[in-house]
Amino acid sequence: MAKNLVYRRVRGLKATVPSGALSGDPVVVGSLPGVCIDDADANDEATVDFDGVYALDVEGVDDGGNAAIGAGEPVYFTIGDTPKINAKESGTFFGYLAPDSSVGSGATAAVNVFVHPGYVYVAP
Repeated sequence: MAKNLVYRRVRGLKATVPSGALSGDPVVVGSLPGVCIDDADANDEATVDFDGVYALDVEGVDDGGNAAIGAGEPVYFTIGDTPKINAKESGTFFGYLAPDSSVGSGATAAVNVFVHPGYVYVAP
């Protein structure tokens, strides 16, 4: 076992989050997607889980307009949108819809999202 391992899983770390963030809210810290475990405190800090599957509100839109999102497809965090999770590639990569989840074109649904801290794009 490596002696320099600090965390096996990046879960439950204190981080600065948007003011008013509540437990269960999706957030992005720098470029790291996560979900608040508790409410933001007076210093705008909360415990954030950077790994896991969470039921989150997702909107079936992409940068071109209404669009269905299927199981396993990437989703993004878009500041200024409500809900913040959708298929807009102009946002920050957040994760993937879980295998049991999908969102209809233009619809908003609470679905399972796999929060994934890394993204590698390989051009076709």
